Amino acid sequence: MTLAIASAFLDRKVLADTVVLGEVGLTGEIRSISQILIRLNEAQKLGFKQCVVASNSVKGLKRGKDEIKLIPVSTLKEAMDVVIGGPVIKK
Repeated sequence: MTLAIASAFLDRKVLADTVVLGEVGLTGEIRSISQILIRLNEAQKLGFKQCVVASNSVKGLKRGKDEIKLIPVSTLKEAMDVVIGGPVIKK
């Protein structure tokens, strides 16, 4: 939800084949969520090619090589850089 709002505010498109899984803390940290494997499998069935997830969600995750690509992030800024591109410089 946060990245959708940022996308609209900055007038930038979100990557079409990317799904984001996680919670945003008050200081902008990305927190892990429960049942990550089930959610990743469903995202892959829906046609998503990559997934932005909390860095600590990736640790110890057993996955095959043909599965959805994981992009671990620790902060909201890192997630924004991946999903809607780099920083916007306004003049």
